[in-house]
Amino acid sequence: MKLIEKGVLIPRSQLKPFELPMRIDHDEEANEELQNDIKLHGVENDLIVRDKGDFYEIIDGHRRYAATGQLGWVDETLPCEVREMSDEEAYALSIRVNVLRAEVSPRSLGNYLLYTRVKFGWSQERLAKEIGKTQSWVSRMEKYMHDIANLPIEATERQTRALRAAPEYIRKQIIDNALITGADLPSAQEINDKVDQNLANVLSLLDHTRHDSEYATFIFRTEGGFSDQESEELARKWDLRELGEKASTQPVKIRDPGKSKRARVFSELIKWYPVEIVDIVEEQIKSENVDTLRKWCKIYINEMHKKASIILRQTMLEVFIK
Repeated sequence: MKLIEKGVLIPRSQLKPFELPMRIDHDEEANEELQNDIKLHGVENDLIVRDKGDFYEIIDGHRRYAATGQLGWVDETLPCEVREMSDEEAYALSIRVNVLRAEVSPRSLGNYLLYTRVKFGWSQERLAKEIGKTQSWVSRMEKYMHDIANLPIEATERQTRALRAAPEYIRKQIIDNALITGADLPSAQEINDKVDQNLANVLSLLDHTRHDSEYATFIFRTEGGFSDQESEELARKWDLRELGEKASTQPVKIRDPGKSKRARVFSELIKWYPVEIVDIVEEQIKSENVDTLRKWCKIYINEMHKKASIILRQTMLEVFIK
């Protein structure tokens, strides 16, 4: 890249925007403020351009160029810094100068990064080197673009990362609430707090003296809304006492291999009956046969119904209907 000249006054009519402007979203309030500033002080900072022969292509300064157009400028001159650069240098420079500006949204930046990589066949490592960032930063911005495309509502990078880490049902609950009520999405911290509370609620249902990792996997999936893979990993950590307040103090318990079958039976039974009913029947009926225990769960519930008073039945029916 070669600097030709600074402070060159070029007629606006000889300037053209870069082939891919950085921003894919616009802030009307910020644009209005920029126009008002230009009315009072003119364009104070040079636009960065390159000579394309018939015109000068704007590499940096699109907002200033657009604002002057909205103000009705036609043949007025704009201060420019003329550089000689290749397409690769132009894209890398456009990214570098915009990364420093808070008004460029992560969505716009992520889109531009991905387009640049595809256009020149660059790896994330190569692009990171060109713009002076880390590979993980490039990866995070591109991941944001992928996630935001699947969200029916605008979210910041931090909110998107928090939603990505949340169980599916929590993510759906948060987004649906925002869409229905018109409210803003919760902050990233509020989303993380909700996820932490969900995890704490699931952990409260588990008991190391009665349950093993197989049963824990089932609970993480059904009660916590975690994916199969997430549930298995959380159950593994729970089994090793790596989850919960006492994770660092409790010893790892060696489990009886025979208990695994009981856990499978238990997880099957609670698909049909409340945990409280299953607990009672398991204590009374010494069996690990699913069909046998299901039969006794049904008998127990039927007997409770027969012996319940009419008033109790009516009360429970009203609760059930609600």
